[in-house]
Amino acid sequence: MKIAIRTVAIAATILTAGLAQADILGTWRTEPSDGATLDVKIAACGDALCGHVVDVNGGADASLIGTQIIKGMTGSDAAGYSGGQIFAPDTGKWYRSKISRSGNNISVSGCVAGGLICRSQIWTTR
Repeated sequence: MKIAIRTVAIAATILTAGLAQADILGTWRTEPSDGATLDVKIAACGDALCGHVVDVNGGADASLIGTQIIKGMTGSDAAGYSGGQIFAPDTGKWYRSKISRSGNNISVSGCVAGGLICRSQIWTTR
């Protein structure tokens, strides 16, 4: 009986973790910057989530297609995802990142100074 209960508990944990990550999986469009946007596909990469540019719009640099801009995003709780990094093509740097979902949008932040200073964007589902 204990084995069956443990098996159910493990299966529930795995299912819950998969569902928690599933809420931001998919393709998202960034906010416009000088009229240009990027479409970013967020997917599982091992035990974490990552995101790659899959399309560019409005004059964005086509060489960005295929570029990884989210890496190492883990954990999902009421506050969202954290522990990862985001690449800002305009600065050419990686920043600590966090992502949270609200309806059909996600708020994506890149932070410095231990998270005290953040730049955020609202991305929309594609």
